[in-house]
Amino acid sequence: MRPPSLHLNLDLAGRMARHVLAEAMASVSRTPVPVPAAVASAEGVTDDSLASLLDTNVLHIKRTFQPSLWRRKRKHGFLARARTRNGVKVLNRRKQKGRRKLCA
Repeated sequence: MRPPSLHLNLDLAGRMARHVLAEAMASVSRTPVPVPAAVASAEGVTDDSLASLLDTNVLHIKRTFQPSLWRRKRKHGFLARARTRNGVKVLNRRKQKGRRKLCA
């Protein structure tokens, strides 16, 4: 028998909480997992309980995009493009197309 899929449709302050993921994993593995009382029911979630969850780092998940201008220039800048053969091809294609900005 295949385990049920873990399709999670969550909208709790725009973040997937660790306890919800643990609860979904528990439903697949059939082992009990403690869930915070404020999140036990959808009606029980208020602004105060959500703030207390955020204070206790239950909902702290780092986002994937952490912008840095140095890293952007190093990976996608003109000198990075000009160093490699394929990068020169990218520059030539963008020149031929008439782009105002050739790279980042």
